[in-house]
Amino acid sequence: MDHSPPLIAGRLTRRGVSGLVLVVLFVTPFQSMMMDSRLLYGLLAVRALLLLVLLAAVHRDRVAPITGGRLFLLIGLSDMVASAFVFDSEPNGVLVEAVAHGTIFSIVTLLIAPSRTRRKWSLVVIGIIFGAAATRLVPGDELLLVQLMAILVVHTTAVLALDVHANRAEVAGAMATVDPLTGLVNRRPAIERMTEELTAVADLSVPSSVVMLDIDHFKRVNDTLGHEAGDDALRHASGAMSALVRGRDTLCRWGGEEFLVLLPGATSETAAQVAERMRAEIERLGVTASFGVAQAVERDTVTEWVHRADDAMYRAKRNGRNQVVVNDRSASASRSTKS
Repeated sequence: MDHSPPLIAGRLTRRGVSGLVLVVLFVTPFQSMMMDSRLLYGLLAVRALLLLVLLAAVHRDRVAPITGGRLFLLIGLSDMVASAFVFDSEPNGVLVEAVAHGTIFSIVTLLIAPSRTRRKWSLVVIGIIFGAAATRLVPGDELLLVQLMAILVVHTTAVLALDVHANRAEVAGAMATVDPLTGLVNRRPAIERMTEELTAVADLSVPSSVVMLDIDHFKRVNDTLGHEAGDDALRHASGAMSALVRGRDTLCRWGGEEFLVLLPGATSETAAQVAERMRAEIERLGVTASFGVAQAVERDTVTEWVHRADDAMYRAKRNGRNQVVVNDRSASASRSTKS
């Protein structure tokens, strides 16, 4: 499981790390043809072995993608520094190699570095590349050294400028999908997850249910105790429900005082049991809520699925509130799934 912070967890995937490793492994035999040197063969063999170990660890989920990217960067930088002190290369070749490493490694750095220190990471990586190249360009090639410095400064500035805009867009995207009051996701990601579940229901015939709930007499809480008390009630209710959902479930603030819980793999009976536990926890907070449960059926749309849960919830309201009602069609689907 990837425990990276939210803003970098999705920047580099397992497939992306594997692709980087495979590309380097692919070019390794061609690098060995450049020189007839046992030192070179040994260095390339060590690098290939380390990369194969990394590839296996990432593939078996022993190493998270972000950690895999950091190990890839460490192996690459170590290889470049070792090469700088072991081999002599043509000045133009050194320049091309340094610029290539500056491009690849600085971009990898932006994918794996913590958001607050990303610029420092990039500057350190560029510094290592520049230092390694300088050991082979100096003395005697001061003009190429100046050219390399100019290229890396311009390149690094451009990449960091792009990253600033990308990071702002990433933060804005995260804010757009998270409810600022409760910290829960909002409708958009919940609808996307429900769409995925409906595909699984249609293709694999697996059950999936949603729970719709509404805090009872919420307007009265706002009118008598104030909006701050209403906000506290929503935060406490969301916290109580969050403790009862699994990692694969989705708890979302649907709007106002309404919440929706997506329970993949759950029949309407199982979902009703979860809803009952949530109802009891919310009641302990001094407020109550009405719950409606609906299991997805074949050829459902998200709108139809939510409408049936919503209809069951309003039946709970009409029946006296503070209770769980299961949609009749969902109950029939649950029984047919078991038979």
